[in-house]
Amino acid sequence: MTTTDATITDILGPVQACLLRLYGALTTARLFEVLVETCRDFAASEHVSLLTFQRHGRRARVRFSNHPRLCLFTDHLLPFDAGPLSAALRSGAALDVTDDDAPAWDAFGDGRPVCARSIRPLVFDNEVYGALLFHDVVEVTDQARLWLDLIGEAAGLALMKCEIDEERARQVVDNRVRLAAITRMGRALNGLDLEVLLQRMMDVALSAVNGQVGSIVLARGDRLETAVEWGLDHAVAESLMYASGVPVMQEVYDTKLPILIADAQASSKVQANRDDVSVESYVCIPLHTERGALGVLNVVNSTSGRAFGDRDMDLLLTICNLASAALENALLHEEAVAKERMDTQLDIASGIQKSLLPEVAPSVPGLDIAGWNHPCEMVGGDYFDFVQLDDGRTAVVVGDVSGHGIGPAFLMSSARAALRSLITCEIGPEQIMEHLNRLLTNQVLPVGTFITMIFAVLEPDSRELVFTNAGHPPPIVFSAANLSIREPEERGMVLGVDADMAYPESNPIQLAAGDLVAFYTDGILDATNEDGEWFGKERLTKAIMANRELPARNMIDAVRAEMSVFCGKKPPPDDLTLVLVKAL
Repeated sequence: MTTTDATITDILGPVQACLLRLYGALTTARLFEVLVETCRDFAASEHVSLLTFQRHGRRARVRFSNHPRLCLFTDHLLPFDAGPLSAALRSGAALDVTDDDAPAWDAFGDGRPVCARSIRPLVFDNEVYGALLFHDVVEVTDQARLWLDLIGEAAGLALMKCEIDEERARQVVDNRVRLAAITRMGRALNGLDLEVLLQRMMDVALSAVNGQVGSIVLARGDRLETAVEWGLDHAVAESLMYASGVPVMQEVYDTKLPILIADAQASSKVQANRDDVSVESYVCIPLHTERGALGVLNVVNSTSGRAFGDRDMDLLLTICNLASAALENALLHEEAVAKERMDTQLDIASGIQKSLLPEVAPSVPGLDIAGWNHPCEMVGGDYFDFVQLDDGRTAVVVGDVSGHGIGPAFLMSSARAALRSLITCEIGPEQIMEHLNRLLTNQVLPVGTFITMIFAVLEPDSRELVFTNAGHPPPIVFSAANLSIREPEERGMVLGVDADMAYPESNPIQLAAGDLVAFYTDGILDATNEDGEWFGKERLTKAIMANRELPARNMIDAVRAEMSVFCGKKPPPDDLTLVLVKAL
């Protein structure tokens, strides 16, 4: 009998006990306990480590170790892409050394490598998926080598068996977790309070997959903004991006497809451009309905230290699909509430603005005066006013703030207040307009905003009219004597551009019986019909001339009727203001 035959005969008895002990382990935890005892009893090795490799990664997971250093990193991923130990393990070949040149693994990057004197690959389906490291085998005899081979092969099969059994058990648990998460999410969907719903979604999502931190990001206009942040800053989520520079969550939002980055540190597809935050594993799920995308759910890192898997992504996808319809309803409700609130505010603002316009035209002997204003929205930037001066004269003011809506309306209210204050100072039209321009330019109007305005003064006894014009369309003067029309050319710079502008007074306009003066804003000229034609100045003058025998108020009504017929169903694009002064 040869020495090898004798050695095999000597170990046949204990082999059965060894195999029974390893294969009999029902859990990986028990398997590791048996493995330590077996290595100590049959391989004379006190310290052993079991590693598994990532299929496409460059790191190894420490499944078990009683090595003084490696044991502190059980179930952690450590870098494993260089060095002689890495090469030896990936080759799939058994390795035994008896000298001090044992393969070293610089797992911690501190120059104090972990050494292994014997290595046995873990093979399944012809693929190396891990290895056993025996750190302190004193002497590798023929018998020890047989035991090492036996332990390596048996440990690999036993580990696979335990993992399959545990995977089945996990699937049962996962199904229960999925059902519980779905049930919780269903209960959480009651109500239309967006903030409450988002908080519940985040709670259910993180609890379902043991997520460490996360956030829900919603589309606000053309941007993605964090609506709920549970430990995940928006800048960190945005730093997870493809090599092209596109953030992962932007891609998920655009494509409505989920993405799982199991190992963010080893991924060549996605990079985390942050040094202050460690992103180990990442799941991004779209939030959308048939109407379109709403946002995304981000979950980063597991509290258990494991990588997220397909089951985690599927569970989060189920949760998000359930929640998206409720989220859309909550968003629509929020928009409706915001619109109602805005409409209420606009109603108030509209009422205030209307109260600032003259309720009735002033009664001036020898003159018939009327005015009309129509904002294209609930409030507008057009304005007209009549002011009785202390000396018996009457001031007529027509103004137009650039733009339309609530902003110009507030600015025009400020301009009106300032103008009314200046009128009490007993100064002429030139000085009033210059002081008003200086005030608006320096203190009231934002840069890029301006006001056009005409400030006219009527002398009732002489029927004489003078005005100053700050960039406004010139008044139209109709002569009853010869049925002619003219537009005084005096015109200065708009208000709010140059604080030092001068606004000279016009030459006096003498009104005879039947003469008319029309003040208007450009919204009347710019009104269009469904064919895109402008109402224009020619139609305005014809409408006034055709109704010149009517009182001023009836003339304005006639112009409005003419515009209504011309524009049809096309709403005006700008505010409309018209003031008529007719000499009797």
